[in-house]
Amino acid sequence: MVRNNKAQAVSPGGANGAAFLVLLIGVLFVLYILFLPPADRAALLDDSSTIGTPNAVSGGYSHLLYTSVFDENVGKVSSIDETEIDHALSSFTVFTTIDASMILQEPSIYVKNSAFEQKDKTLEFTLDKLKTDNVYLSFDTYRPSGQLNIYLNGVLIFEGTLNAGNIAPIKINKDLLKNDNILYFTVSSPGVAFWRVNQYEIHNLKLVGDITDDSNSFNMQKAYLAKKEYDLLESATLKFFPDCTYDDVENLMIRINGKTVYYGTPDCGMTNFVTLTNESLQAGENDIYFVSEKGSYTVDHLILKTKLDQVENPIYYFDLPEELFTVVTDEEAFCGRVDGVCPTNCESYEDKDCCFDKSNRNYWCDVKTNNPNDRCVNSLLADYLERCPSGYEDTAGKAPDSGIGECGDDKDGFCPSGCSRLYDKDCCYQELDGAFWCSDVPYVGMDSVCTQSVTQSECDACPDGYYNEDRQKPNCHIEIDPTEGDIKLKAGVDIIMEAFFVDEAFKKIDFNINGGTIPVDTYSLRVRKNINQLVREGTNSLIIEPRKDTNIARIKITIE
Repeated sequence: MVRNNKAQAVSPGGANGAAFLVLLIGVLFVLYILFLPPADRAALLDDSSTIGTPNAVSGGYSHLLYTSVFDENVGKVSSIDETEIDHALSSFTVFTTIDASMILQEPSIYVKNSAFEQKDKTLEFTLDKLKTDNVYLSFDTYRPSGQLNIYLNGVLIFEGTLNAGNIAPIKINKDLLKNDNILYFTVSSPGVAFWRVNQYEIHNLKLVGDITDDSNSFNMQKAYLAKKEYDLLESATLKFFPDCTYDDVENLMIRINGKTVYYGTPDCGMTNFVTLTNESLQAGENDIYFVSEKGSYTVDHLILKTKLDQVENPIYYFDLPEELFTVVTDEEAFCGRVDGVCPTNCESYEDKDCCFDKSNRNYWCDVKTNNPNDRCVNSLLADYLERCPSGYEDTAGKAPDSGIGECGDDKDGFCPSGCSRLYDKDCCYQELDGAFWCSDVPYVGMDSVCTQSVTQSECDACPDGYYNEDRQKPNCHIEIDPTEGDIKLKAGVDIIMEAFFVDEAFKKIDFNINGGTIPVDTYSLRVRKNINQLVREGTNSLIIEPRKDTNIARIKITIE
């Protein structure tokens, strides 16, 4: 029996269909890869080339992308602008006067003693014993007979027989004086001579003494110490310059918050220093009393000087793995960086130098556009201003005709309404006093295009240098090499620091990364900074240096 086997041949129509299917799958796969995010495409193809950045050395860092290397809830950070604070106080004069004053005066009194009658006299007077010195009693006598006895507060201070006329003043012992006093006058008895009358008529009686008037002898000053200042207090000194005559003054007393900090006669006509203890001061108001015992002091240049401990700024550390870094030569050009060189295999829409290298009549957009091909355009496409938020510019930095006077025209001397200072030089100078402008987007990010204080890292990142409105450059004389040797981040890697704040109050704070400073002056709740120029392989330091008390909710550093 003969078996008839038929060949399994493919018809021409079937072969074409299969080829078309393979081609379609290939096209779809290519489109799929093209529309993948750069990081995912790099991971799939092991391709580290990313738009807008230099070509990278291929190698395994894709697994590190979009991972956090630092994430910390910080809280409140405090600042002290100065470590020495002068509290200037007002000038004043304190003085004490001592004048001879009348303590007691009586026109006349009469005392007598006989067999049939005795008449004594009591006088009362008050004084301030502490402010009274050199007290004397004087009077005139008429028709004196017998022995006159005078008592002060029960103590005999005079006894004797006097002649008519003015007597020598009687000095009163100060120890016998009280604030309330009694003078008692009596005359001796005639004894057995009952027919006699002992008597004294006393006229023009006076009790005088030196009275100290201290109503102007003291002065109070108030010095306010903030709680933060008191908490950081290391030492304090009171300085004052007394204008006085040394022979005419006595001790000056200084009391702070009820504690005596100085008692003595200061040097007249020169600055005196009083060292204070921390215990003599307090947070808040401090009452400073000056009291003069005698004479006049005019106190000038009164300063309470406090010296504060250095503020311990928060310091943190984060590590960047070696997979993110590569060794590059100084001559190596970077795709996406304005350095005057168009690297090989770098597209015109990726690099400003490549854009103008392709045609010196092209226009460039400093910020990334929604469509990458809109970033480097010819003169016709440059009229579509809405495609470039920062405005197109030619090799000389001039806007196209349609963009003259619009946002991004740096040559018109005009800031259009609603235009960001980061897009227009005129808006930068108008919104920020003393601002510096970078004509290209610095490597550290868009936020550094317009800034009032230029850090060294920003100086290095601005290709043509910063200028203010008067065409003056910032001080960029200190060179900071953010890397060790020639080890630098691989292309396609961005290290991003984000700071999140708790309120919209104005923040003034510096982030010090490995010795390079990123200043932040903002009302925003969130700040995002590229810190590529400051980081290095391995351990990195982050010091928070507030220039104003600030509440920081969170700081995050991410590999992107």
